[in-house]
Amino acid sequence: MKRIILALALAFGTLAASDLQIAYNNRIVAKVGDKNFSLLDVVKKMDVLLLTHDPETFETLEKRYQFYMSQWKHTLKEMIDDELILHDSESKEYINVSDGDVREEISNRFGPNILTNLNKVGLTHETAQEMIRSELIVRQMSWFRAYAKAMTDVTPNKVKHSYTAFLKEHPPKEEWTYQMLSIRGEDESLCEQAAKQAQELITKGSTFDSVAEKLSSDRVIIKASNDFTVDNKSISDAHKKVLSSLPLKTFSSPVAEKSRRGQGMVYRIYNLKEHTITNPPAFEKVADRIKDNLLNIAADKRKREYVETLKSDSIYDDEFIKEMTPPDYQPFALVSR
Repeated sequence: MKRIILALALAFGTLAASDLQIAYNNRIVAKVGDKNFSLLDVVKKMDVLLLTHDPETFETLEKRYQFYMSQWKHTLKEMIDDELILHDSESKEYINVSDGDVREEISNRFGPNILTNLNKVGLTHETAQEMIRSELIVRQMSWFRAYAKAMTDVTPNKVKHSYTAFLKEHPPKEEWTYQMLSIRGEDESLCEQAAKQAQELITKGSTFDSVAEKLSSDRVIIKASNDFTVDNKSISDAHKKVLSSLPLKTFSSPVAEKSRRGQGMVYRIYNLKEHTITNPPAFEKVADRIKDNLLNIAADKRKREYVETLKSDSIYDDEFIKEMTPPDYQPFALVSR
């Protein structure tokens, strides 16, 4: 086993940490025009993302390895899309990213200890500037080609229709808190008589528990339930029908219901303790959130269409990527130092 691990370590490049290290099987994994992307390029992109958005995962070897394994293909896809957009931007005079924009973004991204953080991800300051400039260009191009167009797609009527659909999915929520007194036995007439006696005692102020203790016998079983709190999605139709007719903090008359335990009847007295109705938020409170969600959906659709158009150009070679990243390709491994 040790020989296998050592063989892996020799076959892969390594990033060391603690008693383990992440080994990476570096190779060219994509090509867009004259630009080649290696696995190491993808790793650097993921490292920058982790360092700036989730430093805990970046500093924890096992978590970083899991992130690599789950996200490297998605990251590579985004890098390919971005390169296609960059290529398209070369002839667009309206795209303008200044040195000041780049410096500000680097400061925001890497904080006051810029050089220290760049060293952590193996980037020089010049390489970081180039990376950030490219990202800002892609951001501008995406705005003109996708997000600006999405804004015309999302009309006020679409927002209102979406709110109507929201109301269907989020109807008013009702919640009942109640207690039941159940009277059951083989002799239905005795149960009916006990139910009437129970109602009289409750009307005079007796609690369900005291009624159950006083009237229970060998032939009639009377039990007081614990309090139930249920909403309109989980309450039974039979219980809802009774509770909906009761004023708050009142008791029902004995209700005869078919027993689920047998063929006989069970009598129940309900005590409605709380009843609340929570209405969905008004349109004015959620309209902006709905609009933003619709804009994001429309922008994603527009951007996918834009990138697919760019991919039809010969500078993109999908077959090359499939050849370089076959199903059995293992880009990463955790190995002993």
